[in-house]
Amino acid sequence: MKWNAPSFCFHNDDRVTFNLHGNGFFRLVLHRGAKAKESVNLKPHFEDLQGLMEWAANDRASIKFSSIRDVEAKRELLKEVVRRWVDVT
Repeated sequence: MKWNAPSFCFHNDDRVTFNLHGNGFFRLVLHRGAKAKESVNLKPHFEDLQGLMEWAANDRASIKFSSIRDVEAKRELLKEVVRRWVDVT
């Protein structure tokens, strides 16, 4: 748990965290850990998936969901994004 929501680590760094504070939606936040790191531009690694991702910074993005049906509809893209995020971060 991090920021009062489920957070998932890889190599002891937070990588994916739920943001459950939206009204009528929730987000999956993709980041590089809780502590600030030197900024890198990760956008080029996700060019074909940027319609799914909202970028807050060059190394932090989120994916917005409106319902469980929305999650199910985006399931395959979501799996690809998370796999790629873990690989490149």
